[in-house]
Amino acid sequence: MLNICSLVSLETYARQVEKLNTQWPRCWGLIYMADDERLEKIRRRLTIESAQNRQVPRDWDPMKPWSCVFTQLAGDLEFCAERVHHPAAAWTAAGGRGAPTVATEASMLVP
Repeated sequence: MLNICSLVSLETYARQVEKLNTQWPRCWGLIYMADDERLEKIRRRLTIESAQNRQVPRDWDPMKPWSCVFTQLAGDLEFCAERVHHPAAAWTAAGGRGAPTVATEASMLVP
């Protein structure tokens, strides 16, 4: 509607979120927080790399960055494992009490 992102990139991203939500239905907040944090970091990184004439993905367009950003996020399986799969599995294994957290965040909360 706002023409800031391609339909293909949104569908790719939506499939990834749907898959995560199917795997971890009680961890929607964790999925949201991970994605929210990562989207802007990817956009900034690609903006800087482009400005420094480094190699960026073919679909990168600094005037319309979100198509590339959503595609990159959907394909970042390492980030997904670190920020969603591992914390969600640990939270589930612990009986699903409290809010699921990423290990680095949890270690900062320990007195």
